[in-house]
Amino acid sequence: SSTSSSTSSSSTTSFSTSSSRSPQKIVRLNIGGYRYTTTVDTLVTRGRSSFFEALLSERIPSTLDEQGAYYVDRNGRHFEPLLDYLRTGVMDVSGVGLSRALVLEQALFFGVDISPVRHVLGGQLSQDQLLQLVNGVGDGKLQLPGYDLRERCFACLDLRRAVLTGALLAGCSFR
Repeated sequence: SSTSSSTSSSSTTSFSTSSSRSPQKIVRLNIGGYRYTTTVDTLVTRGRSSFFEALLSERIPSTLDEQGAYYVDRNGRHFEPLLDYLRTGVMDVSGVGLSRALVLEQALFFGVDISPVRHVLGGQLSQDQLLQLVNGVGDGKLQLPGYDLRERCFACLDLRRAVLTGALLAGCSFR
């Protein structure tokens, strides 16, 4: 049983910046052995997750682990980018060994609408999407490991700091 240290927390205290707001309800999750702590708001309101809405409203049966966390028998490692997306609206699958297909599978299983960022998980970018990504990267470090970039034009791009490990680059133009 693995533990994700970057998103795991043993604290159940919630803080509010406004005295008129009530504290958010903390939810502890055990997704395939990876432990996560988040809020109902992140899972249900922001994420509009049909799975978590049903789970937390007790419309579907739940399993609690020995520490009282909701246990879901799914790939916890590939859930982490999805939870980060629910928190921030940014889908980052650049982690070592992460499969975009498995992250997409998690999104489908948990019923999370990822349509605004589905291209990030699709693996193939159009020339326009590629240019939008490059133009939107402030520090000039393009990260597209494993993407299908065949037949794309990189002629006007500074790729000295680019991470394209495992990307398909057949037929690309670099001049």
